[in-house]
Amino acid sequence: MLYDPTEPERARHTLTLEGTEPRTIAELLGLPLVMDHLTELTPPLEGVETVRMPVPAQSPYVGRRIGDTRARTRTGASIVAVVRGDRVIPSPDVDFTIQSGDSLVVVGGGASLVKLREMFTNG
Repeated sequence: MLYDPTEPERARHTLTLEGTEPRTIAELLGLPLVMDHLTELTPPLEGVETVRMPVPAQSPYVGRRIGDTRARTRTGASIVAVVRGDRVIPSPDVDFTIQSGDSLVVVGGGASLVKLREMFTNG
């Protein structure tokens, strides 16, 4: 993804990889395979955590767009996927609407994850 420098929550361009392409590129770049192993990053990256964070039913962001949260700008954590029922929605864009029962797959440092959880709970 290439993010818009004037609106860091909006992706300007995306490239869809198919088949084994994502794994091959991640391995070539030495990147963790986030969707394959959400809690088992190999090798572990110091200071970076990947967590699955349920959206509280009373969250002020239920029914709103991910872009409305300004999550990365406000907390430093990135929402990299949403789990909705038995579906995983990777790289949701700013127009994706958060629903009650969703879980966010989030990457960030410990403090940024705490801020994001607090934001989704209290606004």
